[in-house]
Amino acid sequence: MLLVRLFWLGCQTLFGLLPVFIISTSLHYTFYSSTLLISYVAMSMLGLNGIANLRWARRPPSARRLKAYFLLLFICTALFLIVYVLAFKSDYLTALVLVSGVVGNFKTLGLSYLRNSTGNSVSLFMIKDSLVFLAGSLCLFIVDSELSLIILLSVTFSGGIIFLLPYLLKAFSLSRLKLQIRTINHLYLILKSSAFLFFSSFFITYIPIISRSAVQYSQSEDYFIAFSVALSIAINIQKVSLSYFWVLQKKYWSKVSRGIYLDENTTRLGSLIIGTCILIFLAQCLFDYLNTNLQFPLSLLAMSIMISFHRMSVSFYRLHLLTVMSVFDVLLNQVKLFSLTLLLVGGSHLLLGSSRLFLLYMACILLMDILFVYHFPLKRRI
Repeated sequence: MLLVRLFWLGCQTLFGLLPVFIISTSLHYTFYSSTLLISYVAMSMLGLNGIANLRWARRPPSARRLKAYFLLLFICTALFLIVYVLAFKSDYLTALVLVSGVVGNFKTLGLSYLRNSTGNSVSLFMIKDSLVFLAGSLCLFIVDSELSLIILLSVTFSGGIIFLLPYLLKAFSLSRLKLQIRTINHLYLILKSSAFLFFSSFFITYIPIISRSAVQYSQSEDYFIAFSVALSIAINIQKVSLSYFWVLQKKYWSKVSRGIYLDENTTRLGSLIIGTCILIFLAQCLFDYLNTNLQFPLSLLAMSIMISFHRMSVSFYRLHLLTVMSVFDVLLNQVKLFSLTLLLVGGSHLLLGSSRLFLLYMACILLMDILFVYHFPLKRRI
């Protein structure tokens, strides 16, 4: 299963990084701005996928519960699309990207269903979906226009849904979802839990999307493209590293927690975090050496490494902090920090044109999150 997952991640990474080598430079911004838009659509799931994984891991998903989650996903996605269309100007190319993002959301939830069901269905799906991304990577060699690129990108990100349809149709045909008062109340509770999970993990999971958005609106197109590529390298290496991270923590958390300072894995996890950041830097330098279409400024590399360090460090702190504080208390601290961040953004908007000042600004925000939301509260409680 691990090898299949690595192959799946590798094919997605290949499709995400190959464009800077083989497609026209004029199309680079279109590709990476489109992937950012797909990320926005993915955020419209509002944590439904996370709640599904938590609940389905304890109890195999029934057809009725599966339909309930898909119905909620449809509602959340529809509301997002309505707001986006009303707030931003859209054309047919943007519509293609949005549709692929929507299909991708349903693919993500369907994958969670397979992951928590019996058999080797999830491995088979990952292999087939990997082949879709591999085929998409090969088709990049014949892309010569914005239209063909958007079509290829949309098909590649959403094409894997074909391999999920047999499983989903079989599950959906087993029972009917009747919208009774009890069912509506159940849907409300799921949506409430999902939204709470979304906001509580917002400052961890979606930092890369926030930072890419900030760079897109405050820096040049070339800087945005380079940052998207560097961040893609960092995130994919981080995903592999976090897999081992959770294995170590699972062994520790099978016992009663004695606090962060007595965690038996502290040294190994600290070494893993530092080692991951070094590996990310070396991989980015190698990519920068092999690629001639874009360059990675030092400030850009520093930002992507800081984001990776923040994600892994906060994951380590959060496991311990939630033993002495509620998720709501952590979220409240995050909201306070976010409010302060908005004030700083408003006050320093004119300064964001400089990449060095942007780097300093991001470093301060990430450090403040680690210290004031996690480290100091945990230190006071233990």
